[in-house]
Amino acid sequence: MEVDNNSQGIRYEAISGFFIQSDPSTDPQPHPPAFGLKSRTSATYWEDFEARIQKLQQSAPGNVRYVVCWLARHGQGWRVDRYGPIAWENKWSKQNGDGEITWGPDAKLTPLGETQAKAVNEIWKKELSRPGDPIPVPTRLFSSPLTRALATLDLTFKGVLPKDESTGDPVRSPLVIENLREELSPYTSDHRSSKTDIQKAYPGFLFEDSFTEEDQLWSEFVSESTEDFTSRLKATLDHIFKDLLGEKDTCECIISSSVEV
Repeated sequence: MEVDNNSQGIRYEAISGFFIQSDPSTDPQPHPPAFGLKSRTSATYWEDFEARIQKLQQSAPGNVRYVVCWLARHGQGWRVDRYGPIAWENKWSKQNGDGEITWGPDAKLTPLGETQAKAVNEIWKKELSRPGDPIPVPTRLFSSPLTRALATLDLTFKGVLPKDESTGDPVRSPLVIENLREELSPYTSDHRSSKTDIQKAYPGFLFEDSFTEEDQLWSEFVSESTEDFTSRLKATLDHIFKDLLGEKDTCECIISSSVEV
């Protein structure tokens, strides 16, 4: 992604040509080889990929930087479709469950959702194990505060992140960002867990200082407008690129909903 920080604000542009997902005519499989990297004929295709990014950065103006962004949607979360969209919208989305399935508050991953995240984990491990040419691992990890996103990130990078030799703990702790979440709705599945519960479930994750104990954004009565959601997401991305990414951070991962991705 090209990040242009100019006098009018920050402008973002996805750079095509690196991954098959950037080709409008391509309908890639859920888990394409090497995450869809196009140039894979060389024995050092990840090294070549990094060299191309570095070359772009070296020739860029001072206000422009290039960052490799791994954007991922969370795995499948619990939600009931058997009642149809009208019944879901008018009744069931306001409930925590139907006696058989629980989806609120803060819907968890289904078994399929866990399998989806583990499949991505296998690709990371495969590409990381390439002799002399490991995939560049993100230097920063950011997640939505919703459990389905947190669990997806945790499963995706299990055994992938470098560890501290003395403690065995990952040296790159994910940061949970309150505003890095999907369009707000009165659905109980979108009502996040308390900070305490998240910390207990994911003790290795970090939080911004402004992260509150209870969910202050969710409302059981009000849905967020598309305009407000777009504005919130833009402000959150600006915060990440202006305040959270260091000069040496050239590769990051963001896990949230399909709308944001």
